[in-house]
Amino acid sequence: MSRHIVRDALLSCFSQLGFAAQEQPLAVGVEEELQTVLHEDPTQGEGALAMVRTLAEITDEQDLCYEGDLAVGINREGVIMTTDAGRRQIEFIYDPVVHLRDFAGVQATTRRLAVEVLKKEGYSVLGTGYHPWAKSTWDDWMPKQRYEALVEALNPAVLRSADTAGLQATVDTRSLDHMLKTANVFNLAAPVIAALTTNSPLHDGTFEVENKGLRHFTWNKLAPEQRRGVMHFGSIEEYLDWVLDLPVLMMLEKSGLATVPNPPICFWQWALPVLESGDIEEFKRRFNVHTACAWPEARIRPFNKVASVEGRTPCAQPSGAATSVVALYLGLAENVDGALEVLSQFTVPDLKAARTCCAKRGLQGVIDGCEVSIVATELLEAAKRGLEMRDLEEEGELDLLFIRASDRRTPADDLIELASSGGDLMAAITYAV
Repeated sequence: MSRHIVRDALLSCFSQLGFAAQEQPLAVGVEEELQTVLHEDPTQGEGALAMVRTLAEITDEQDLCYEGDLAVGINREGVIMTTDAGRRQIEFIYDPVVHLRDFAGVQATTRRLAVEVLKKEGYSVLGTGYHPWAKSTWDDWMPKQRYEALVEALNPAVLRSADTAGLQATVDTRSLDHMLKTANVFNLAAPVIAALTTNSPLHDGTFEVENKGLRHFTWNKLAPEQRRGVMHFGSIEEYLDWVLDLPVLMMLEKSGLATVPNPPICFWQWALPVLESGDIEEFKRRFNVHTACAWPEARIRPFNKVASVEGRTPCAQPSGAATSVVALYLGLAENVDGALEVLSQFTVPDLKAARTCCAKRGLQGVIDGCEVSIVATELLEAAKRGLEMRDLEEEGELDLLFIRASDRRTPADDLIELASSGGDLMAAITYAV
């Protein structure tokens, strides 16, 4: 009966979500993780803190973001430039925009600033999905108490996630049905998006020629399948049942204190007391904390200002390539029915199984015996039609990904070829000013 109360409350909250207008182009927000490398010793360094420390010297105090007494980020003109889990990880969180050209412009300015600042501190910014030389231990993580709880709740393998870097696009949705369809498209398209964006063949200073997607394999070790990977939900009710019964990984309070529940509890058990107290905002906050501790390929973000879906599959990209990946997600969300038609030629188990293959082999991967490069072209065509419907002349942003699919070649392939020819690896994987 108590679970029923929480389920009904969630259904009520979902019936009151805010959505984008039907006739307007969708907006997209972006989170970009990047690794830094210390020239003096590539295995060491704390580029994230170095970036914030240096920016703090030229930033108004009111623009600084703190955790306790530690400055961990800067809010600059619609972008939060911040630390991530690892001391070498930096993260840029971009406000949602409607026009892709607006994102591209702000991103170029933000990256340029970060590169210039870090260069003065002896660092470079990497454009790969995995740090080539780092082997993160607890000492390499940011000193945040919630991370201690996270490591306790998971396993030591989580420490290596601080060596990864990804690109996330969060797209607004127009209705409950559109939100669910968008989440399913982003999830089911994960093998294809992984193949198109594979960019992490470097590990512990060596190339993994037979494994181009080490970022995926690192995250694959973190949690049981119940809370990660390719997911598909037949209805909003099915999605909420998953949320309700998923064990709570970490209880993060408003004060910032994080604890691991002992004995284990499900979400409905953690949510029930605040619901009974009538604190709906705290109820929603706990929902956000709980779902943030699960790692599907797409995450529903219902309680944003506009209900949205976050695509989480891509590796960090080389300079100039991120906008193409964001355009892919945006086009798919604008044409969910066309995207679902492309993906419907495969079963959900086929697509789940293909996620690892496509991360490992990139555009040489297969989905149920079909070359993923062919499926990628079909999915890109669906995204192109979605962008065309926006009438903002953005479809050209997909050209880079069309070339990758046609050539069956990813950024990882470029790096592997460079290594075999004795090229300058550091110059190839770092961003220039």
